Amino acid sequence: RDGELAGNSVTVVSKEGIQVRRREGPWTVKEAVTAQSAQQPGLQLHAAERTAQVAVELYLEDPSALGTTVVSRAWVQTWLTQPERLDRAVFRLTSNQKSVDLIVPAEADLNEVELWLDGKRTSAHGTPEGHLVIDLPGGGTSGQHILEAIYRFAGPRPEPGALSLELPRLGRDVWIHRMYWQLVLPSREHVLLAPAPFTAEYSWGWSGPVWRRKPALEQPQLETWCGTRRLTDVPADTNRYLFSTWGTAAQCAVRTARRSSLVLVASGIALVAGLLLIYVPAMRQQTHRLPDCRPVDQKQPGHQG
Repeated sequence: RDGELAGNSVTVVSKEGIQVRRREGPWTVKEAVTAQSAQQPGLQLHAAERTAQVAVELYLEDPSALGTTVVSRAWVQTWLTQPERLDRAVFRLTSNQKSVDLIVPAEADLNEVELWLDGKRTSAHGTPEGHLVIDLPGGGTSGQHILEAIYRFAGPRPEPGALSLELPRLGRDVWIHRMYWQLVLPSREHVLLAPAPFTAEYSWGWSGPVWRRKPALEQPQLETWCGTRRLTDVPADTNRYLFSTWGTAAQCAVRTARRSSLVLVASGIALVAGLLLIYVPAMRQQTHRLPDCRPVDQKQPGHQG
């Protein structure tokens, strides 16, 4: 309140295909914001006086630019039980666009991607950025669709340890309401910590003589939840881990370990603790001997009983 207003500035960014123009008012064009100076092209305005409104006009260069795609349910299944990684991704989406962009991990073999749209086999055409463009039926009218993709990776799966895994996703600023990621590991490989930004979706319980983690949902329940095709269930002799998140998760870091390594570490800790108790006196709890508690004769010498 003790200062003098020097001016106001505002940057209006827009989606690709939408041009922003200034309308009459106190605002003047300062400079155009290009794709190199911002994530999206737009307009930068300046006003010398106080103002609470910005009046602009929008011009469509591409009518499909105003289209929106929202994914209500997404499920990604990652298999690391074979020499190579295998992914299955399902997106239940509502869109008024003519097509959607599927972005698969960079190591995936694009020539081997199987695509299913609303339960029927479909195809896609690639882009220079490595995206797969899938045409949607309806010509841009709003509708609900189920997109499924299955693909393998060209190279071998990463070794157990600290894993950084890229997940498939849809492009064009698609928002995901709810996403499950199911990680399938061999029976002798275990997850140590839940990857950020995911939340663990399992509970601990007995499975026969073993105390283990039980996922909240298995493959049949996840297929029903997404409304996709039923395929062969995951083998029972595997470790399944389920995680969930809101929004789009393009990358996740998870740490796994072989069962033999876990047993070796646990045995080493127990051995070290035992040796400390044996050879370090301070680690042992000292016992105190109680005094002799013999009954005392209440009769004193010379006492007449």
